[in-house]
Amino acid sequence: MGETSKVDFHISGINVGAGETKEIYLKVSESYLSGSIQIPITVIRGRKPGPTGYVTACIHGDEINGADIVRRLIFDLDHEELSGTLIVVPVANIQGFLTQSRYLPYNRDLNRFFPGKRIGNNAERVAWRLFNEVVLKSDFGIDLHTAAAGRVNLPHIRGDMKHPQVRRLSLAFGASIIVDQIGTHGALRRVATEAGVPTIVFEAGETSKFSRKVSYAGLHGVLNVLSEMKMWPRTQFKEPPYQVIVKDSDWVRAEKGGIIDLGVRPGDLVYKGDVIGSIVNPFGRTVNQIRTTVTGIVIGITTAPLSIPGTGVINVAKLKKTLAAVESSLRKLGRLAKQAKRAKRAKRARLARLARRKTGMVAAALAAVFLSASGCTTVSSPALKHETAEALGGLGKFKVRADADVGRVYPVTSSALVGATASQSSGIFRGWLTGLSGAAGLLPRLDIQLGTRFTITGGGWRTGAKYQLIKKGGFSVAIMPAYGRYTARGTETYNTSTGTGDVTQTLSVWTLEGAAPVSFSFSKTFAVYSGLMYTRSSYDGVADTTAVSDTANDLGMNLGVRLNFGRIEGDVEAAMIRLYDPFEGGSRFVLFYGLSVGVLF
Repeated sequence: MGETSKVDFHISGINVGAGETKEIYLKVSESYLSGSIQIPITVIRGRKPGPTGYVTACIHGDEINGADIVRRLIFDLDHEELSGTLIVVPVANIQGFLTQSRYLPYNRDLNRFFPGKRIGNNAERVAWRLFNEVVLKSDFGIDLHTAAAGRVNLPHIRGDMKHPQVRRLSLAFGASIIVDQIGTHGALRRVATEAGVPTIVFEAGETSKFSRKVSYAGLHGVLNVLSEMKMWPRTQFKEPPYQVIVKDSDWVRAEKGGIIDLGVRPGDLVYKGDVIGSIVNPFGRTVNQIRTTVTGIVIGITTAPLSIPGTGVINVAKLKKTLAAVESSLRKLGRLAKQAKRAKRAKRARLARLARRKTGMVAAALAAVFLSASGCTTVSSPALKHETAEALGGLGKFKVRADADVGRVYPVTSSALVGATASQSSGIFRGWLTGLSGAAGLLPRLDIQLGTRFTITGGGWRTGAKYQLIKKGGFSVAIMPAYGRYTARGTETYNTSTGTGDVTQTLSVWTLEGAAPVSFSFSKTFAVYSGLMYTRSSYDGVADTTAVSDTANDLGMNLGVRLNFGRIEGDVEAAMIRLYDPFEGGSRFVLFYGLSVGVLF
């Protein structure tokens, strides 16, 4: 980095001496009345030598919040503290600023025409003057922006993280989110960096509005960068709650036209599949729920009230390896809890709209949604055994089995879903699962067992043993202890007092099982079995953004039929299990059923 305060410094032929602050008007064009159009530039030179940096604002004329940040740099600071030279441009796009438009005349975007041309179209000429009189006379730069019209952005930094100096400036600024983007062709940050002047972009706020919060964030960020470049005394640097560099961001887009009812804000943490809002028509009917397609931090949202298919709704900075660290930081700050409260309020509003539908049509539609979604996307554990009381017969005996069952689903309690005090159908406790299991003979009467289970969005494993206590003719009695662990993430639909509500659940369940099967073989090909079954289970995890945990004690009896065809065996089994219903505060009996096919070796 160069030192400029020991030599003369000129902009547009005007000299600025050490310790001076001068406002210079840079002619860039002319109006339709032949009047001069000039860009005001303030040059602040410190008495001590140091690098030269530039700060530009309002390259897009309606992104005015940057002008307030620059104003504070000019008027709210003691410039005697400055080393080197600071060039600040409060309004780079004068014509757009005066008309409150993003563009220059002829709808040209100034930030697509750098480095410009001395003899070119109007945008190229403005860009050329700025680039040669400001950018190329600097050692680094910061370009201040807001979101485009109809959107609002979380304060964040954008720049090319492959460039060491750009990375240094970005980290020094102090924003939580840094988006690794080189920039579009003709964008100031990209062209300046390629010309040897590393430049970053600060994005925050929305068009045509001033935000004190955004201004303070931008001002402190600029001062942090100046401190990093040895141009400003090291201020008390406030560490961001977290700081991550993201490689990419994606827009979640509307699939239907209508009125947008959005339930998230910039800075919220969202997960793939989360419901973050809905599209309704002018009559209040929900046309479509909006679900996120990626996991990450919301860095931008639409402020427009209406949508058509393809409208960008939220912009999400993707998080992968850094997700756990961000979750931990937000949880410590209490932001996840606040986000959960807002989500519940939005959910109540959606449920209220549902309640206003025609009763008969609503009941049918909700029943169909409930039955199709219930238990299919959340964590399940096996409720059936598919085992007679007979052991395999010792070492060298093996069996492999494939199962397709209705398993035990663990719904969250009503405290995780506002209004979920209505009765639930038995389907809320059931969900399809499949799996593979294996058994091996260890002793003549002792088998060991190991199996896996899978649902649409999760799975787990189970290990256990079977010890044959009694065998008299075709009659057998055994005991079967087992332990299992299962995890899944999905969305469950619950009945509520006003309709239905969706809860995104990430749960982990462990089970401790005990069974006492009794079986009778009528022949080599036909047997029946039954017995008592007990399962103690415990789950913990997150429902939406609320931590949940509970335990359950299930007791039941099964009845199964087994057919043997040589080495092939098949089972059909059903079980009636008494389990705790957290929604009713009591117990209920639920029917489970399934089938299996096994091969003996």
